[in-house]
Amino acid sequence: MKHILFFFLSFSAIAQSNIVFEQINTSGTGCPQGTVTSIVSPDGTSMSLLFDEFRVEVPNYETPATPGRGANRPTQAASIYESHKTCNISFTTTLPAGRMATAINISLQARGNTMTDAGIQSYFSTILVGHRGLANSVGPQVKVVDKKMWMGRVDVGEDWTTDTNVSVPLKSNCSSAANKAIKFELKNHLEAKIKTNDVTKSGIVTVDSNDTRGLLTFSVSTAPCR
Repeated sequence: MKHILFFFLSFSAIAQSNIVFEQINTSGTGCPQGTVTSIVSPDGTSMSLLFDEFRVEVPNYETPATPGRGANRPTQAASIYESHKTCNISFTTTLPAGRMATAINISLQARGNTMTDAGIQSYFSTILVGHRGLANSVGPQVKVVDKKMWMGRVDVGEDWTTDTNVSVPLKSNCSSAANKAIKFELKNHLEAKIKTNDVTKSGIVTVDSNDTRGLLTFSVSTAPCR
């Protein structure tokens, strides 16, 4: 049976500042082509992305089989022991002329399920990689929005949630008619490893499922230029 998993990202702007979110792109094994749907609000100030199939499982038999070695054996033996999915996310915010960005506010509510044997290590993380734009202003340094890690046995299957709110200070330059965009970059990463190299051990980690939702919301705080 094919498992369809859903992961929602919602991007929202502060309406009174007339900020626009646009040019949202996703790439990576966690969001291959055809698995992401985007929905733009009528006023263009928000966009939602719907992801499916965000899941890792070990032993990892997803890679192509080597001829003559059995249909379920991967080409490289080392790939049996770990599985990871990454989704790189980027989006651009356009500020009104005469304003500067002072912070990006991130709210993460993700849900998932973990079921692992002893000897399995797994984790899920959301990272703000950085931003650039507005006269090439660069920053912040890599910021871990949230990270959940599991070490060892999770018998029955743990349903888990994250509820995290962070505000990362920004020091952008002043927006003008000719230079008013900031590009943000984030990364979602999901990984599981068999630390003992024992393929009789197994583990499955999913972010979201067909009956729950994860929500990642962004807003940008601004102030008049000094």
